[in-house]
Amino acid sequence: MSFIMNFLKGAIIGVANIVPGLSGGTMALIMGIYERLTESIGDFFINKEKRKEYFFFLVIILLGAIFGIIVFAEVFAWLLSSKIREQFTYFFIIGLILGSIPFILNIQEDMKPDVNRMAFMLLGLGLVVLTSLFSSNESVTYAPEIQHTVLGFVNITSIDIQYNLWLLFCGAVTALSMVLPGVSGSALLVSLGEYTNMLYVIDQRLIIQAGFFGVGVLVGIVLCAKVVNMLLKKYTAQTYYFIIGLMIASIYQIILTLKGNIDYSISSMVISVAFGMIGFFVAYKTSQI
Repeated sequence: MSFIMNFLKGAIIGVANIVPGLSGGTMALIMGIYERLTESIGDFFINKEKRKEYFFFLVIILLGAIFGIIVFAEVFAWLLSSKIREQFTYFFIIGLILGSIPFILNIQEDMKPDVNRMAFMLLGLGLVVLTSLFSSNESVTYAPEIQHTVLGFVNITSIDIQYNLWLLFCGAVTALSMVLPGVSGSALLVSLGEYTNMLYVIDQRLIIQAGFFGVGVLVGIVLCAKVVNMLLKKYTAQTYYFIIGLMIASIYQIILTLKGNIDYSISSMVISVAFGMIGFFVAYKTSQI
């Protein structure tokens, strides 16, 4: 039973990573496996006694995530292809985020707000908002000439060491969205000026560029998870308040995504609020599983 539940949770995390404005870390927190996930990644190489347990847990989550991306990518592409469906979907996501906050505030006995903890929450909120404000949609178009095609599927271009090392760094930064709740990977790529370029790399199946970016993501996940795991153990309340700030800020990112596309008619707003309430209820109940 736990295998099936973890697989499904992995699938939801996978889906979250392909939805603009959402992150896998947010869904992991909503479903109550965030701390276990960061511990499994962060302590994998240093805790020999639990390494086998960590391995099987991570494999199940990974398989679920791959399943979620493959199966539901087209579903979410359809949901986000219409302005009104996009509005309903994002209101549902906002409800999910808000519905998970009560769970975080009750994650341990000593979670009462104070000046110190509220400062950490504002810090998390401010970092994401500032990133959004200073990000730019402008990027240098990267379209190298394809030199070889392997197995009729993947393509190989000339190797630009400087640019590939930059992609390695971008991958490591983007990994933050997979570990930290409320941090959108697409927003980070936009701020780095590489969002459209990565879409091109994926569409053209450029194996070298995708490989450098993927290695960066892997390294970033491991390092970020180790840091978060350490902070959760030493400064539990402050870290969770910081995470709450990140999650609240992700609502701001969603609003930016919807900007100019919201239908303010009474019927649309009533349905949108209803989807938000459903999302809140789903998150609240899911966090109790």
